[in-house]
Amino acid sequence: MAGGVPSGGGGSKTPSAVSDINITPLVDVMLVLLIVFMVAAPMLDQGLDVNLPQTAAEQIKPDKEKVVLTVSVDKDQRIMVNLAGDKDAQGGDVPGKLVAPTELKAMMQAYAANPELVTVNVEADASLQYGYLAKVMATIKSAKIKTVNLLTQATQDQSQ
Repeated sequence: MAGGVPSGGGGSKTPSAVSDINITPLVDVMLVLLIVFMVAAPMLDQGLDVNLPQTAAEQIKPDKEKVVLTVSVDKDQRIMVNLAGDKDAQGGDVPGKLVAPTELKAMMQAYAANPELVTVNVEADASLQYGYLAKVMATIKSAKIKTVNLLTQATQDQSQ
């Protein structure tokens, strides 16, 4: 009668630890993060808010041969420089770089290796002091850049 002795105490199985990963909480957290970023992304402020003065001047035609820089100056006298056509790794436009007024000339000289092939478009807020705008434009011209345009917004009524 030395037969087999039942192990486990009468045939009942003890529960073993579950080794599977429960990904439901991970998916919940990721969906919440996705929604937060989808809501927050449009609110990110890229660039300067410039309220251009309105005039009846005709629009500037882009020149494919030239390097086109846009210098934006807002009402708080912040300066942002943006290279037209500059794209990031995903193909989106690269936001401009905030520049201190003391660094503007050095940045313009870096772009103006051949001043004949560089065009600078200046966007200045309508409420900006004229004296400050004149200093910014003089700084750009002192870098030997030949073409500097002052951009405006077209008026609704072209008869003005």
